[in-house]
Amino acid sequence: MVDSHIEEVTFYTNGAVVTRKAVIDGGLRQARVILDNVEDSIDPKSIKAYLSDGYVRNISYEKYKKKPEKEEIEEIELTRRLKELKRKKEILSSRIKGLETYISSIDQGFSSAITAFMATVSVGKAEPNSVLESARRLLEDREKALGELVEAKFSLEEVENEIKSLESRLKREPKLVDVGKIIIDIEGVSSDRLELGVSYVVWNAYWSPFFDVFVDGEKVSVNMYARLIQGTGNVWKNVRPYITSKRIGRVEKVEAAPWYISLYRYEEEMVMAAEKEERALRAVPPAPRRVKKTVPKPSFQKAEVIIGEYISFKAPSPVDLEPNRPLLILLSDYSFKGEVRIFWDAFTQHSPIEFIKFKNTSDSSLPRGPAKVYKGNIFVGETDLGPISPGQEMELALTEADLLETRKRQVVGEASKTFIGGKAVLRRGYRLFLKSHYKDKVRVEVYDRIPVSEDPEIEVELKEVNPQLAEKPDMGILKWELELNPGEEKEIYFEFEVTYPAKETLEGI
Repeated sequence: MVDSHIEEVTFYTNGAVVTRKAVIDGGLRQARVILDNVEDSIDPKSIKAYLSDGYVRNISYEKYKKKPEKEEIEEIELTRRLKELKRKKEILSSRIKGLETYISSIDQGFSSAITAFMATVSVGKAEPNSVLESARRLLEDREKALGELVEAKFSLEEVENEIKSLESRLKREPKLVDVGKIIIDIEGVSSDRLELGVSYVVWNAYWSPFFDVFVDGEKVSVNMYARLIQGTGNVWKNVRPYITSKRIGRVEKVEAAPWYISLYRYEEEMVMAAEKEERALRAVPPAPRRVKKTVPKPSFQKAEVIIGEYISFKAPSPVDLEPNRPLLILLSDYSFKGEVRIFWDAFTQHSPIEFIKFKNTSDSSLPRGPAKVYKGNIFVGETDLGPISPGQEMELALTEADLLETRKRQVVGEASKTFIGGKAVLRRGYRLFLKSHYKDKVRVEVYDRIPVSEDPEIEVELKEVNPQLAEKPDMGILKWELELNPGEEKEIYFEFEVTYPAKETLEGI
């Protein structure tokens, strides 16, 4: 058995590579090295050993059950404490026995003194003062010894109760856990000191990105963290994590292959009436002939992975990683210039919201991950951020724009319906109202809709719009971009016309 320690751990998004180091005595041509108390979730196929001298002949991995390390330490401590208590019990029992003997001797001495005193009184030679003083001293000694005896018995009772408790805890069946051990057979070792390194993959340790986003006016600050998780059951002490955005695994390389199609046909055999009668006599049911369809070749075939360049991070200092207790490590921080805008979708009647647009001006990609968003010192909420490539623009919703007053009203409706040449014409007009209560100028994006025809006999035409749209309507979506000064009011008006067969009825409007 050889003690080893974890030197480093490289965290991937779906697993981790653990590297252990050990130093052992050399000088043996052949040796079997066992690294015990390693993780129980090691992928045996991933184990690789490195030697400073000699070479590896074989590597194997086994799992077995044992008491948890904490329970082993606790058992050792309980056994030590039990031994101390039993020794204390012996001392207390001996002391109690001595005090009881001492008190008994005092009682006997006091009785002898009284007898002697009575004898002297009968002959007229009694000295009361001296006898009384002796009796007083004996009573004081007895009282003191009796107090010590009561205290010793009380302490003995406490010790005996604690001994019973410890013995009960030591007798209970421990909960066994799975642990692993790596067995390495080596040969050709000539040096007196051998350095051994072992690396392997565990699948229940990994990392995921986590973000804090701070919006302060037009400034967007993004802190990216690595949320490290390890569920191996072992405590990783004083390890320096390496974090990479790549994944462990293989992917499929596409091999181009033809795409075959064919017709699936049945051909019934033409049978003469006489043949049918003959089959009927033989009670043989007719069997239609079928042309088998051509089986197409597969369009894709498997191949191996090709790994490219990925972002990697190295933790600034060693950390302790306990099982199933996530740890956050700050990887990097970014600062971007953004633009706060207000979004109002008048068609859905949703309240306007504030959002910020910013561009990733760094050279790094931000992976996808959950984010906590703050506006100033106020926590706004949680969202998903990323992935954001260098140069990519991003929009992030912030909070309700409660300082922008908005209303929508229909001003032209069913009353404008007319019939021309067998066609019905429906006009609709809407007025949107906005008023800013912000102390600074704000930019607002306003959206609304006109219907989109799914039938060639229905025509929809935008007849009037003021102010002009920010961009050409796409699938009936109207967009305006406005700027409002503090206290400023603005209105939007648009009107559309729907023409359809008079005998039909419109749906969806």
